[in-house]
Amino acid sequence: MKMLFYAARCAPGGINTFIQTMYRSLGSIGIDAECYFERDEGGYQELSTLCRAHLGTVISLKSVLGTSKCEVIQTTLSSVDNGVLARKLRNIAWSGKVVVTAQGVVLPGWNSKNCFALTSVNRRQALELESMTDLKVDTIYNGVDTSLFSPSEYVGGAPIIAWVGRASDLPQKRFDLFALMVPHLKARGIRVWIADPEGCASVSASLREAILPHVELWKSVPRDRMPDFYRRVSESGGCVVSTTRYEGLSFALIEAQACGCPVVAATAVGVDESVRSEHGGVLYPPEITATELCDLVSTVISAKQAMAERREMCRRFIVDNFSQDGIAKHYAELYSRRSQTFSFDVKDRRLVSERARLILSTMNNPLYSFREDLAAVRSATTLDPSLTRRPHVWRKVATSILKLWVFAAIGCLKDFRTNALRLRNGRGRRAHRSEQVDSRR
Repeated sequence: MKMLFYAARCAPGGINTFIQTMYRSLGSIGIDAECYFERDEGGYQELSTLCRAHLGTVISLKSVLGTSKCEVIQTTLSSVDNGVLARKLRNIAWSGKVVVTAQGVVLPGWNSKNCFALTSVNRRQALELESMTDLKVDTIYNGVDTSLFSPSEYVGGAPIIAWVGRASDLPQKRFDLFALMVPHLKARGIRVWIADPEGCASVSASLREAILPHVELWKSVPRDRMPDFYRRVSESGGCVVSTTRYEGLSFALIEAQACGCPVVAATAVGVDESVRSEHGGVLYPPEITATELCDLVSTVISAKQAMAERREMCRRFIVDNFSQDGIAKHYAELYSRRSQTFSFDVKDRRLVSERARLILSTMNNPLYSFREDLAAVRSATTLDPSLTRRPHVWRKVATSILKLWVFAAIGCLKDFRTNALRLRNGRGRRAHRSEQVDSRR
């Protein structure tokens, strides 16, 4: 079997990690995989050395599909517009299977008419996504190469607390919470390491200057060196601390545990399925303060015997539940299915109509843009064409268009304010330099 991973952009992060791990493990069971990206945003050079990859600026999707004879295209919910991909595949008359995976983002728009199957990397978001489609959503976890990400022996010394992720994404990753902990950790004799693909320059200067003197290491760590990174944290008797509000299913957290490195993380979507208290992990309430979290981390790593048990337990948990070879077999079974699986009886018009109305209700989400609203309308009317004759549907569309204009206006105001501040600061600096010149004269 041949298949293609498709994404609009190629950037460092979870999607690229997902593709890399899947590429290797699918190849080991006889599935020939390739990757296709519309554009490069800093991740293509590394990925292209590990996988057979194509870039849209060099070769068209039609040429790749025609040459490779792919039977399956797999993409992720957040990395492609469902309408754009469906239209492209229609235009080139490709009739294979499209499999879409939700990696932490749940959006309307996909159904049995524009994809073969839907999956999610955690159970809670699988249930949420299932309410937006007629398909049954399979939960298939992200996987890790447990032979590459493997543990080492405890060494001891000053313990290391590590934070891994994009610090610039404050709304999701909550790096500001971790930053408040850093000086207190250093004062307790704990070393602090930060692995950030964007480096320390990605955060504001004030935040960076406040904690940089207390951080031993803060840089981008190449993916092939991450196993050693986690092993050194584990060897020291330390742990990985996660402050994220939500995840799909974090590769960093399962990779760390595969190396025998315990994780302290919030009870959050996509986190509490991969970090379990009964399997060596430590979960804390999301509303915790920085002081309370610092005390918790210090207490956890100071219990030497318990930490030794945690290192063994978390490794065993990952091997049993998140081994990439097992995950690949789940996907291989999905690719080879002869027919689609539905979450309800699609021959029952009453149930179809109820699901279509439920999909329309997602337009009430204030966080969804016009694109998501339009996808919801498209999906709902695909399932129940009679909705196109209902006035309330078009009122929702009109409201969504108004929301689009409001968002655009807010964006313009923000740009205007930013430019005004830059202009004012620039004038201030010029005036200051002028005063300095005059004083010298």
